[in-house]
Amino acid sequence: MRRRKWNVWISAAVLAACTLAGTGYAQETGQKETVTRSEQSKEEIAKEYVKLLGEQEYEKLMTQFDYTEDMAALVENGTLQSSYESLMKLLKSLKEIETPFVIEQYGYETVCVPCQFETQNLNFQISFQDGKIAGVLTAVYQEAEKETEEAAPYTEKEIALSIGDGMELPGTLTIPDGEGPFPAVVLVQGSGPSDRDETLLNNKPFRDIAQGLAQRGIASYRYDKRTYVYQKEAALDTNLTVREETVDDAVSAVKMLENTEQIDADQIFVAGHSLGGYLIPMLDQKLEEGETAGYIFLAAPVSGLADLMKEQYEFLFSLQATPSDAVKQQKQMIDQELEKLDHLDEYEENEMIMGAYVTYWKDLETYQVTEEAQKITEPCLILQGEEDYQVPMDEFNAWKENLAEKQNVQFVSFPGLTHLFMEGKKENGSADYQKTQHVSEQVIDEIAKFVTEIREEEKND
Repeated sequence: MRRRKWNVWISAAVLAACTLAGTGYAQETGQKETVTRSEQSKEEIAKEYVKLLGEQEYEKLMTQFDYTEDMAALVENGTLQSSYESLMKLLKSLKEIETPFVIEQYGYETVCVPCQFETQNLNFQISFQDGKIAGVLTAVYQEAEKETEEAAPYTEKEIALSIGDGMELPGTLTIPDGEGPFPAVVLVQGSGPSDRDETLLNNKPFRDIAQGLAQRGIASYRYDKRTYVYQKEAALDTNLTVREETVDDAVSAVKMLENTEQIDADQIFVAGHSLGGYLIPMLDQKLEEGETAGYIFLAAPVSGLADLMKEQYEFLFSLQATPSDAVKQQKQMIDQELEKLDHLDEYEENEMIMGAYVTYWKDLETYQVTEEAQKITEPCLILQGEEDYQVPMDEFNAWKENLAEKQNVQFVSFPGLTHLFMEGKKENGSADYQKTQHVSEQVIDEIAKFVTEIREEEKND
């Protein structure tokens, strides 16, 4: 799917203020003071921006920075300044600004600025697009992680994945120390544009898994998703389906590893997260028998993506005991959009619904995931976090029910883990993602055990 439209949340960490939207290209608004920022880093710009906000220098904030088109519209109509004024009434005086750090967020480069205010501490997250400010939000206070000086017991190499027509996806091959050949796992992302680490705010689940597996003697390959690297091309491709978006590139990654030094070509596994796991049966049909040694389904749904999205939105809205009029209006708009997914024949192929063209949704409707999963002969491991609200336990139980008679499938669920296989509670919704965490060692242990046992079985045959 295409990148979702950027939502700019101007809020206090405890008391919500208001919701704004911002994405697009630069647009000048009003008379702008001449301020040279070309030699400043994004971290320097973000830090100065927050400093001026703390000083309540609203005119300078509105006139001395480059904004994207939608953000500029908020400057022009006074919404942005009004939001800042409301926010500063809550936060009061700015006491200290900590060292900024950079994260990737929905395809944007985002600078996090930890701040200590009179009433509370929080992080300002300022996102940039083409060098211009594309969004501002607040998040739970946290400082930059301190890098460990201890040498890692593995090596990471940058290896691009060729996907045809001269296009490549940047990727990382993580190889354990020692002598190979090593078993390897290809990591396949969930829905939406995503980098190779599956970065969400400060969390990088695929990096955690890759490095954790390397410490257990297992190599891995992860790569930036096609819709992340070629966003403009994907946005214009009305014929894009999950095959081009995800499946074909995962197949290419498997075939590349078959010819990669230090990798055991007979011991290549595929681990798919969320939509990536849902598509494993489709991927299996495109590979020759024996090309993969096994599959790992990570929080993979059985229900179609459209049905799952409806459940997710219903759950998230249900968490608000007394929703505001704005929230009610937002829910109504989303419900109307989701309703279209039940009547796809009424829309043209090039019309867009929930961020994807009708062609994309129609193609998914033809995919019978459980029927295709029944055809898989390789060993499968299905893993699930029991506090996952995005792909809830009902989906995991459906896998167990549909594949109960297959001897090649194992099922393991983890109490206290979310969709990212990190600690959290379902009733917290997406709030747990705001915290910097790491994938549970239990999950990595389970994957490593699965891979190792299969490898040992083959050696003994």
